[in-house]
Amino acid sequence: MYLGSPVSEAFIMGQTSAKNRSLIYGVYYAVGLMGSLFTPLIGYLIDTHGYQQTFMIAGIISMIVTVIGGSILISTRKLPSQVAKVQA
Repeated sequence: MYLGSPVSEAFIMGQTSAKNRSLIYGVYYAVGLMGSLFTPLIGYLIDTHGYQQTFMIAGIISMIVTVIGGSILISTRKLPSQVAKVQA
């Protein structure tokens, strides 16, 4: 069972329109559940390459995903002046 973080759910709610919110939450929970799909792959990599190499591979993948996700968030974020216009 996957339980989301209340903080990230509140952030998503504040950053998305009501029209797109269900789609965004669907993606959020689907990505959270995908972690369990990679467990057998990680186990296989540990068995064949050892902990150190597997940790390096997982770390590199995590950094790449973080940089891509961060750049998307920065390019699409709402500025305080834009939020004030929407709320007014």
